[in-house]
Amino acid sequence: MFALPAAIFLAVLSLYPMLQLFRMSVSAVGSATLNRPWEFVGLDNFAVGLDE
Repeated sequence: MFALPAAIFLAVLSLYPMLQLFRMSVSAVGSATLNRPWEFVGLDNFAVGLDE
């Protein structure tokens, strides 16, 4: 019972970075656009990676 709050806390702390990484993977993110809104590019980033 005492481990439940710790487990919830760890789940929240690990979930946010994963969601942010997913958002970045479907957006045009670079050093020039890091502090601006990211343009949604869908699966184009993955298509470029598969073509190489």
